[in-house]
Amino acid sequence: MERILRGEEISRLMDAACSLQGNAFYFPVRHHSPACSLHLKKVIASYQPDCILIEGPENANDLTDDMTDPATQAPFCIYYSYRDKKGLIDEDKGDYRCYYPFLDTSPELVALREGRAAGIPARFMDLPYEEILIAEKEGKGLRKQDDKNSYNDDAYLSENAFIQGVVERSGYRSFDEFWERHFEMQGMIGETEEFLADVLHYCVLSRANTGAETMEEDGCLAREAYMRAQIADALGKHQKVLVVTGGFHVAGLVDPAQWLLREGGAGANAIAIGGDLFGDEIPQGLLARHAENKLHSIDAQDKGVYLMSYSMEAADRLNGYCSGMPHPMFYQRIWESMQEQQTTGGTNLQEDAGNIENAEATGNAGKIENTGQIYEQVILQFLVEVGKRVRQKEGYPSTFDEICALNMCLNLARLRGKPFPGVYELTDAVLSNYVKGEYQLATDRPMRVLRERLTGNRIGKLLESAKLPPLCNDFEKLCHTYRLDVHASTRKELTLSLFGKKRHREISAFLYRMDFLGTEFAVRKKGPNLRLRKDRNLIREIWEYHYKPQVTSALIEASVYGGTLEEACRSLVDKQFQEETDAGAASSLVVRMFEMDLDFGKAGIWEKLNEIIQASEDFFSLTKTFSNLGMLIDVKELYGYETDLIPLRDLVVQKLLALLGHLTNVKDEDAQKVLEALKELYRTFLRSHMAEEQRYFIEILEKMSKSADLNALLSGGVNGLLFAYGEVSSEEIAETTRGYLLASGEKAGKAAEFVRGLFYVARDVIFAWEGMIDMLDDFLLRTGYEDFLKILPQLRLAFSFFTPTEMDRLASKVAGKYGLKTAEFEDLKAVSAEEFAYGKALEERILQKNMT
Repeated sequence: MERILRGEEISRLMDAACSLQGNAFYFPVRHHSPACSLHLKKVIASYQPDCILIEGPENANDLTDDMTDPATQAPFCIYYSYRDKKGLIDEDKGDYRCYYPFLDTSPELVALREGRAAGIPARFMDLPYEEILIAEKEGKGLRKQDDKNSYNDDAYLSENAFIQGVVERSGYRSFDEFWERHFEMQGMIGETEEFLADVLHYCVLSRANTGAETMEEDGCLAREAYMRAQIADALGKHQKVLVVTGGFHVAGLVDPAQWLLREGGAGANAIAIGGDLFGDEIPQGLLARHAENKLHSIDAQDKGVYLMSYSMEAADRLNGYCSGMPHPMFYQRIWESMQEQQTTGGTNLQEDAGNIENAEATGNAGKIENTGQIYEQVILQFLVEVGKRVRQKEGYPSTFDEICALNMCLNLARLRGKPFPGVYELTDAVLSNYVKGEYQLATDRPMRVLRERLTGNRIGKLLESAKLPPLCNDFEKLCHTYRLDVHASTRKELTLSLFGKKRHREISAFLYRMDFLGTEFAVRKKGPNLRLRKDRNLIREIWEYHYKPQVTSALIEASVYGGTLEEACRSLVDKQFQEETDAGAASSLVVRMFEMDLDFGKAGIWEKLNEIIQASEDFFSLTKTFSNLGMLIDVKELYGYETDLIPLRDLVVQKLLALLGHLTNVKDEDAQKVLEALKELYRTFLRSHMAEEQRYFIEILEKMSKSADLNALLSGGVNGLLFAYGEVSSEEIAETTRGYLLASGEKAGKAAEFVRGLFYVARDVIFAWEGMIDMLDDFLLRTGYEDFLKILPQLRLAFSFFTPTEMDRLASKVAGKYGLKTAEFEDLKAVSAEEFAYGKALEERILQKNMT
């Protein structure tokens, strides 16, 4: 498809929207498109507007000077936030945020920069962010349940069913390959007028196949109504206005009477002018209009707009970002090469722009050659870089492979009818020439490296005087208060005495808050780990901290939750609690509050956790909750925590006891979790005054011990607990153990699991009953070599529960059984596998000879 066929309607729309003699010039763009940016620069140079209006929430207009300052380096983004305290969106009164990314290839940023360079006022013209949210329906547009919603969503263009059908019938693998061929490549070598006509044709067809109801729900029509009013206002003040907007919106901004309807036609009585595309039946998507709404009164403290540095990775739609061009570093290099060519005398924008109305093909051959050289050079750069990176690890590809890959790119482009190779030919060439053997996880390194390179790792930079939210100021204030050196170029180490100095506990809470907000400012290297319940005996924490620009970006993202670190963490915790239904996860969140020194008893969290526990019927989730609350109760006095957690823990105990009796037939992979819960309950009853619950617990254990299908590991643990409570004697334990050790078949294979469970909760039974060692010794002597290897891991775990002193005591008893003293026993050396095999074979031959 060398040229997209267009109807009369597109010609009329071009006359109405893209005339150099018009009062308003509507320039259609796709976000981050180098071709759009290239032609936009030409239009600005030739049209010479008095004012530039750009699609984007207007409450960011105060940031345009910072955005175009030479010290600001892309990629960066505008961060919008809104706290719906008045419930204008819905009764949940939630917190909202979105991102508007900018790359050097973004036409919107190019318009701002060109405007500044030429002294032309340029500003955003869309509804403020909060008004867009109010205009949208639940789950639509910027109210989608995504972690990072993007303002400039290209879903209308890339996910439209009609366009997808065109892509499939054209033989392309994706919409992005279709766009690259017909708009990026063709756009780079074609005239501006042809390029704009092609983009408008494509966007009009996309809109014609989009329902008016869909655009209403997404807030699209409300936004266009506001932008039309902004354009009208600008036309009242300026002679020539350039409107830079997503191509989908042009048909919604230009009066349909100028290209679709007969004069006076409107609404149900609309009369089509007629044309090749739609005839007399105009799709409602092209006629849909929305009346301008009055803006709401919203407190300034409830909304925020800030610049923040961004990364190429975040901007790549393949990583979840749903608008604009993919592979940002590939197109960044194309753009940089194009700009370098123009700067070094390749193109005069003023002269080239004069060809918009009278395009001639005489210069196309030179454009194709120049643009083709740029694409080929960029592709060669990627082939060499990927080859070098993979070769360092794998030893391939060779230089010959790289030459073959370049030739394949060129030949694939010819085969596919493309003027020169692009990113998709590059991808195919690397797959065919760099991946050795079958393409699978073990051989995909070249493709992974290529994807990383195509995305890029560039991170933007803001000028030092950029406006920051109060949360960033609070961070700087606290760093000064705690004398943290955030200007150091290397990581700093900080040692905190948690229980000796109140100030150190405050610093610890500050660092945990920074960690909770995802700033990556500090990492705890040593100290008590309450989340994993490890190293609780330690009294010091060792942290490493280092400031980098990403810290500020993370704080800007979190600024929607509050103006101070404490407020932001409390709000985010509250948000997560409102969304949480799992008791275990909720209790883990309480542990994090504990680390951050946030008293959850004062924030309504206590009541919420109580509700979650009451509703939970998941034994393992409640077990985690029980463990977390028990741990916090143990350490709360050390940390000076005041909230009473015992009532919640007692509630969990009651829930666990109610569920415990039904857990006799447990999967092997879950048995250890149940065993840990049983042991924790036992410890809790020893420390607390819960006699009635303890009696009921013992009854449940007795019932479980009599179950025929009780898991072997649990059977050992249950019998061990009953022994610890004095409900069974050592002789009874011996009898049960003997049943496993002397059994045959499948039950014999479970003997080691039983012993492991027994020793986990009551290892002292081996000392209380002298016959236990003899029984275990006899069991091991009777176990064949192959069976012994199978049970060895369980036996190792079983004896790992003994302390070093107990192991010495046990070793002494084993040595005595074989007539050895402890010192002699310790002098014994292990034989090698070969020696053991030889001795075993020799023993078998002697026994066989004796038998004969």
